[in-house]
Amino acid sequence: MNYNQQNLKNPINSDYAEFMDKATLRISKAKRRTLTFLDWCDSTHQSPFTPSMNANISKCASWLQFRDYDKNGHKLTNARFCKKDKVCPACAMRRASKQVKKVYNELYSNPDLMTGYWYYIVLPVRHKASEDFSTVFNRLGGGLKKINQAMRNVARGQESNNFFTMFDGIMYSIEQTKTDNGWNIHANLLCRSDKPIRDLKRKKGGFWSPSMVETWEELTGSLNVSINPISIKNEDDLMKNLMEVFKYSLKFQDLKNEDLLIAYRGTYRKRLLGSMGTLRQLKTDVSLQGDDVVGDVFTESTFIWLRNKFVFRGHVRGRVGTKGHVFYEAQDWDE
Repeated sequence: MNYNQQNLKNPINSDYAEFMDKATLRISKAKRRTLTFLDWCDSTHQSPFTPSMNANISKCASWLQFRDYDKNGHKLTNARFCKKDKVCPACAMRRASKQVKKVYNELYSNPDLMTGYWYYIVLPVRHKASEDFSTVFNRLGGGLKKINQAMRNVARGQESNNFFTMFDGIMYSIEQTKTDNGWNIHANLLCRSDKPIRDLKRKKGGFWSPSMVETWEELTGSLNVSINPISIKNEDDLMKNLMEVFKYSLKFQDLKNEDLLIAYRGTYRKRLLGSMGTLRQLKTDVSLQGDDVVGDVFTESTFIWLRNKFVFRGHVRGRVGTKGHVFYEAQDWDE
C-alpha cells in the first residue's frame, strides 16, 4: 500500500509501512474470526451476549491508530476495543502484549525479584473425552487453590509437605484447548525460589521432579508435569517465558465455534491469570489504550474497517509532551 499518497514533506519510512501492513493483516484475521463466531451464535440462536454487547464486539477494531515515534519506534497506540478478550482475538492479542511488557519492566525494576532460581512449569490435569469443560476446569482450579493455601500457611509459619511451597512466588495462567481426547486444560507457571530444585530429572523436551509429580498427583490425581529452569537475567529467555504464560488468552482462537461458546460460558467472570506469594506485587492489569510514551515526536496513521478490510485514512504529525499531553501539528502539504 502507498502510505505516502498524501505527498507529505516528511514521508513515512519503509519499516513503519511494513509494521502497519503486518499489524493490519494480523488484526484483520482476528476480526474475521470474531465476526464468524458472532454470526454462528446468531444463526444457532445461542448468543451469550446482549444486543448492545454483541454490537460492541462486532465493532471491535473498527478503527486503528498507529504511531511512528522518532525515538520509541513503531506502536499501535489506540483502537476501538471491546475488551471481551475471552472471545475477541484482537483484544486478547493486545492485552497479552501489554501484560508481557508491563511484567517484564516490573521485574527488571525490582532487584529483589531478579535473584534466586526461576522455573517454568506446565501442570496439566487428567481428563477423559466424556468429561465436560467444567469438570476438568474445576479439577485444575482446585489444585491451584490448594497450592495457594499451602503457600499462605507456610508464610504464617506452618509446616507443609506440599512441593510448591519451596517457591516464594508463583505467577500462572490457565490455558484450554480441545482435542479428540477431550478438554486439555492446564496451567503455565513462572516460579521463583531461593533454593534450587534438587531432584530434577531429564525427560524428552525438558525435566521433571519426582517430588513435584507426587504433590500434583495428591492434589489432582494427575501425573504428567514438566519443569524447566530458566534464567530471567537473560532478557530473551525472560521474554520468551513471559509470552508462554500470557499467551493463554490466545488459545481460544483455535477452538471450534461450539467449543468456544462452552469455554466462554465456563470461564465467565473467572480469572485465567493469577499470582501467589511474592509475585502478587506484579500488577498485570493494563489499559488496552495508549502506549505510555512521553516526550517524543511522532507520525500518526489511521485505518478504518470498511467492506471487510482495513482502509488507510491518512497521516498527521505531532508530539507527546513530558506529561503525556498530545499536540498535533498543522498538516504541511507540498504544492
